[in-house]
Amino acid sequence: MVHTLERPRTLVKSTYTPPNPKPLLPDLQPPSKPDQTEPSEPSQTEPSQPSETEETSESE
Repeated sequence: MVHTLERPRTLVKSTYTPPNPKPLLPDLQPPSKPDQTEPSEPSQTEPSQPSETEETSESE
């Protein structure tokens, strides 16, 4: 009988997994923030590329 009681308990725990979806919400927010930093990163890499080309031109 104790086993039967433990079984439903596990089921209740499985159904009580709202904390899992909750952390998913905050997890979605962090990616949104880095997304804004991503566009800034490529912008910095762009100027770096032209700089390399300039150096190559100077070397010539």
